[in-house]
Amino acid sequence: MSEESSWTWEENKQFEDCLVEFGEDYPDRWSAIAAKLGTKSATQVQQHYAALLEDINAIEAGLIEPPKYEEKKEEDFGKPWTDKERRIFVLGLDKYGKGEWNSIARHMVKTRTPAQVASYAAKYLEEEEEEDNK
Repeated sequence: MSEESSWTWEENKQFEDCLVEFGEDYPDRWSAIAAKLGTKSATQVQQHYAALLEDINAIEAGLIEPPKYEEKKEEDFGKPWTDKERRIFVLGLDKYGKGEWNSIARHMVKTRTPAQVASYAAKYLEEEEEEDNK
């Protein structure tokens, strides 16, 4: 593993999740994150975190523009939910509760936007209520 290797979108997303999972007080945090990623060394993880902090500080100081993220394509919004997405949504609903669509989208159903999760939740909860009333 070269210390200069670039990070994929998936690695960055998993890295962000690991920062939450392995908090600042976690013993040997960088090694734990590296082990979970499986593609980076502890040194690379620590350097990536330092670079992230530098970027955040520069953005907050107005020295650089925040990154512009590509909008979701319109065709992505009409795709039916998979069985896996539906199961993960239910787990997220149990974990975070009704109305926590941002958290469910960010931490659970990572393939959908918060708006998509909220839309699906409305349909899901309506169906659940209809089932309860039978």
